[in-house]
Amino acid sequence: MFEITNESWDVYGGLGLGYAMYNVDLDTDSDLDLGLHIGGRWFWNDKWGVYFEIGGGNTQGSNGGLGLTVKL
Repeated sequence: MFEITNESWDVYGGLGLGYAMYNVDLDTDSDLDLGLHIGGRWFWNDKWGVYFEIGGGNTQGSNGGLGLTVKL
């Protein structure tokens, strides 16, 4: 899809579906959470790499992450 020819890169997108329950100032509520995310991983060897991901949903707002990843 993204036509990245370097095998050390892995680009992905996804869809999340969940159920959120939260309590704000003693007022409880719940809702179905639907979200999208996109991310990428770069591997410096056959097993280890770093990842970056950004996305959001209708109940959680936007969020992201950065960290280590490993191929098992």
